[in-house]
Amino acid sequence: MIVLTHGYSDSNKGDVAIALGTVAVLRRAMPEASILSHSGYSEAHVDFRQHTRWMTREGIPVAEGVLPSPYLDDNATGRWRDAAAMVRLARETFCLAALLVLPRLARLHPRKARALAALRRASLVVARGGQYLHNESGRVRGAIFLLRMLINLAVPVGLGRPTVVLGMSLGPFHGALARRLATAVLRGCRLIVVREPLSAEFLRARGLSATARLVPDLAFVTTPTRTSSSRLPEQTWLGVTLVNWDFPGHLQPSQALAEYVEAVLHGLEEMHAAFSLVPLLVPQVTVGHHGRHDRSLQEQVAEQLHARRVPAKTISADLSPGELCDVFGQCRLVLASRLHSVILAACAGTPSVAIRYQGYKTQGISNMLSTSLPVHEIDSLDADKLTASLRFVLAQREALSAELRARVVAFREQIRTCGDEIASIAHESKAET
Repeated sequence: MIVLTHGYSDSNKGDVAIALGTVAVLRRAMPEASILSHSGYSEAHVDFRQHTRWMTREGIPVAEGVLPSPYLDDNATGRWRDAAAMVRLARETFCLAALLVLPRLARLHPRKARALAALRRASLVVARGGQYLHNESGRVRGAIFLLRMLINLAVPVGLGRPTVVLGMSLGPFHGALARRLATAVLRGCRLIVVREPLSAEFLRARGLSATARLVPDLAFVTTPTRTSSSRLPEQTWLGVTLVNWDFPGHLQPSQALAEYVEAVLHGLEEMHAAFSLVPLLVPQVTVGHHGRHDRSLQEQVAEQLHARRVPAKTISADLSPGELCDVFGQCRLVLASRLHSVILAACAGTPSVAIRYQGYKTQGISNMLSTSLPVHEIDSLDADKLTASLRFVLAQREALSAELRARVVAFREQIRTCGDEIASIAHESKAET
């Protein structure tokens, strides 16, 4: 049995694209293996089934992992909420440690005991991409996130199960302690597959090159799927994904958010005036994150576009990654504040202009696709420079599209080869036992 850990939400279409890509790669390499997915949500969470719907439709059973998120809702973060989460994390970690030492205590926490039992039986544990290892600006919330991620990885390593990190990004890590903890846990993994060069450089600097591989994001195996939900009216579309970012560490977060929105609006307005491109607002992430929802920002942008007499369409259907890929394929280009809109657009041959907001992932993957794809920093987004990038990509659209299609074909071959290497690790584990 293969156990997938570090699951997030199927309402994050980038996350579910990685999850379904991971399943496809493992099934191709090991068709005889059964697969179980461990979620980062507790089964007691009111939306647990909603967060796991696409994996379940794919025939993958989903259960609570050994240490789910200590946040019980999607409300805005704050000092007291973070403190309560830290206490909850400490309590759950103590319970986990007790079960590891004394399995007879299983009836005190049956879901955690069941998750541990699955890890003990696993011939392979795969810490899949979607979530990733970092701590956000050194804040309490960042520390909670990193500790939970590392503990979920350390447990199968400590149980002696062959553990593979597959498709994660690593960093940035704020503070020497965070870097040391991450290095110590990663050192116990059989294979560490990262999805962009900046994460690979972190592993090299920490002396982990021997077990490291640089392989493209597993969402690159996604292919466009045309359905009635993904078919768009005949129009010249400019796809748009937004991120309702909280600008951690910024002195005036609300002002920074307003400046980001204004730069996006300016670019969309200019592209409509010059080329009659119609903004298509695509909700890639519909799950709330500490009180923030991309949908609310999307509604705000749509209202302001209409006020400026710029027509815009909003996608409302719950699309699969393949359908989302098809939607981006019907666009001339994509303005991508979400990483996986860059990836899914590339899978359909559509170039993008990216806005980087967190960690290394967007910069690294855009550069892997093409050094001609512009990437802007959300904290210093300039409206005129953003518009210039949109004009550039539109002018180079055909050449960029051909480059992207060729690159995606090569990426898929690298991913298949990686799947074969992972299968050999699983087979060696079976032979050892």
